Amino acid sequence: MRDGQWKLIDHFEDDQYELFDLENHVSETRELAQAQPQVLDRLREALRQWLTEFDALMPRPNANWQPDPLGKLLIPQGYDSGSLFGQLPSGSSSSRVSNLFAAFILPIIRREY
Repeated sequence: MRDGQWKLIDHFEDDQYELFDLENHVSETRELAQAQPQVLDRLREALRQWLTEFDALMPRPNANWQPDPLGKLLIPQGYDSGSLFGQLPSGSSSSRVSNLFAAFILPIIRREY
């Protein structure tokens, strides 16, 4: 949330906040939540009121979530599970797509066993 020179980031998953003064530190390298508690409280309250006013849907904890106990990934059929890139020629378009798949998609499709 922005309010003038201030930027508040609310990490809903762990109820942590970050506060930045964009007028003096545009690169957001100085986190000021502890140094500016009055600004933090004012922005938190403004954010809470805005969320209430617009009846915003808020994330809720998933009581049934469990981390993947075996650390296994669901690998596409026919994919070399010994090496994510083992059967593809380096530099080929298939290799580049495969690298993207391994880097961005595989971590998303974790599955419990």
